[in-house]
Amino acid sequence: MRKYKVEKSGPIFCSPDNGKTVFIQHKNGNKTLVYESDTAKYDRQASRESYLSDSQACFIRDKYPALKDAWNQYKEVWELTVTDDDLNYPWY
Repeated sequence: MRKYKVEKSGPIFCSPDNGKTVFIQHKNGNKTLVYESDTAKYDRQASRESYLSDSQACFIRDKYPALKDAWNQYKEVWELTVTDDDLNYPWY
């Protein structure tokens, strides 16, 4: 049986989200992060911090008055500083 020569090529780049994050795929299946856009970083941070605004967080804020006061101050600062232009800015 004849052995065929396999040509070595460069690295294989892959992106699961259309270029927002780019990985190098290694032969053993591992992936190494090469590039991550700000949008992808913000999305990852938002998903990590989603527990701060669920129903359990509301219960905990009601249980601890200091957390409730801090949350109300945060909302007040948000309302005073964030404008419609900020919310309508094309982040993507």
